Amino acid sequence: MPAPMRVDWREVVSEDGALSLAAEVERRSGFDADIEVRIELPEGVRVVEGSTDFVLPRSAGALARVTPCVVAVPPGVVPETDLVLSAQARGGSFGAHAEARYTFGRELRLERPPTPTGPVLPARLLSGSDSDVP
Repeated sequence: MPAPMRVDWREVVSEDGALSLAAEVERRSGFDADIEVRIELPEGVRVVEGSTDFVLPRSAGALARVTPCVVAVPPGVVPETDLVLSAQARGGSFGAHAEARYTFGRELRLERPPTPTGPVLPARLLSGSDSDVP
């Protein structure tokens, strides 16, 4: 089953060497929910068009691709942290999350590993033996 939405950064380099990045949010056909979008800017990066927090309403329908924000990085600047584009959608019985990080040429690394959630399962369920399960 394909993901209901996709996010990504598209690079645009100007003649003076400045880097612009366009945030792209793609709503897949048939996905009818509001999409909350948030962009985290590292130091040295500025917004030149759009906003860093907004909602793509479900009434927008199945849009192929939306470019809601463009950011710029001056020539020679390499931020120490990632530029993060995240999108979330929630409904009564579902949730979806998508994230794209632009690393400015650095190796991708997560700031913190994900924290496990949910109940602790009994060891008998993890043993792989069917004889322990009623």
